Amino acid sequence: MAIKSLDALKAKQKEFKDQVSLRNEGTSSSDRIEVLVGLATCGFAVGADDTFIALEKKIKEDNINAKVTPVGCIGYCHREPTVQVNIPGQPPILYGDITEDKVTLLVDVVLKEQKILEEFYLEKTFDKAVL
Repeated sequence: MAIKSLDALKAKQKEFKDQVSLRNEGTSSSDRIEVLVGLATCGFAVGADDTFIALEKKIKEDNINAKVTPVGCIGYCHREPTVQVNIPGQPPILYGDITEDKVTLLVDVVLKEQKILEEFYLEKTFDKAVL
């Protein structure tokens, strides 16, 4: 989409600043949750695309204020499909082995209850967060 005005450019700049702040510091001017799905070759090989589609569908069905974003390699190829959840005010949390059949559990526990899903938990840190 072409940016056709200074106001549109400023709005896009603010959106990107919010994304970077959420991923780097856990801060955002919005309460929108960001869910990143690793869709590099290793993720595709084990069905991360199905996980991505299921997450989009479940989040929409449950009317959750969250955005699902495809990203490249998250660095845990042996635990694909991997998902990083960025909740404003909290460090990013990485989860592994989140296949399509585990999406409802992830959404219910992590996005709705904002608890850690221990059995699929990989890491909670800003140091390895996807930027």
